[in-house]
Formats: sequence, C-alpha cells, structure tokens
Amino acid sequence: LVCTMEALIASGVTDPYELYKHIHPSEVGTALGSGMGGMRSLSAMFKDRREEKDVQKDILQETFINTVAGWVNLLLLSSSGPVKIPVGACATALQSVEIACDTILSGKAKVMIAGGFDDFSEEGSYEFANMKATSNAETEFAMGREPNEFSRPMTTTRSGFMESQGCGVHVLMSAKT
Repeated sequence: LVCTMEALIASGVTDPYELYKHIHPSEVGTALGSGMGGMRSLSAMFKDRREEKDVQKDILQETFINTVAGWVNLLLLSSSGPVKIPVGACATALQSVEIACDTILSGKAKVMIAGGFDDFSEEGSYEFANMKATSNAETEFAMGREPNEFSRPMTTTRSGFMESQGCGVHVLMSAKT
C-alpha cells in the first residue's frame, strides 16, 4: 500500500479519490504481482504450526500472491476495475507493465496501477543459493568489488542475482486520459 501511495504522489495524485473526479471507479485497475506470497507468513504457517507455536488464525490469506493487488484495489483505491495478478518470478514487474498497457489499450481500464513486489527470507535465500542462482558476497569482495557493484545483470562477469525485499509501482494511463 505504501509503495502504491508513493507512486500516486509522484504522479501528482495526493488522494486516490481524485481519480474519480475524472473517471469511474470501474476504470481503475491493478496489475500487481510477485514470485511468491509473504515469506514470513509462509514460514510461520509451516514451521511454527509444526512446532505448535501460536500462529494467527488468518495467516493463509497473507501467503496468497493476489492479496496485495486486492488490498490496493479495495482498501486504498476503492476501485472496481480489473485486477490482474502477474506471477513471473524475476520478470513479474515487467509483465505487470505489459498487462497494464494491454488493459488500457483494450479499453478495459483508463488507469492501471502496475508493479512487482518480493519478500526476503532465510528459506528462499538458502534455496536460491543451492541453485547457485545468487551471487556470493565473499566471492565478490575477493574480486575487489564493493557492495554497490554486486548486482550487474547485464555483464558477462555477473555471478547471479542479488536478493532483496521491496516493491516498485507505476501509475499508467494513456496520454488522452
């Protein structure tokens, strides 16, 4: 929700309801997705329950990938437009922008909130390392690189991606809108 509000403010929209002065709530949609749901909730749901620790009763809903888009659509925007949930691992954010553009061009929405989000957890980090998909900080330091040089997605010397937690959101609409 915070990242979406930051994107709206950066777009000049300080109150999401300002949109409805110009367009109908059914013309505002979301294309927000991720590779997985909430990692801490997944961990608690499996590990803590198995260890018979107290776990909130509605934790399952926090593990769904579509929860963020639903919350943005319902709680922040109060919109009734399309909700499209991309799931494309590392390409989710790119896919969300494409989906949002297609939705606008098809006339199904005039404004789309698009983006991707990911969580970080011990379990995910361990499994990505097992696949040798992530770069190793010790190796990078040994090669004389500083932390801001560890992520080099377009170079031949890259040794995997850097994991992180975060969200990126865009507010998309046609020039006409």
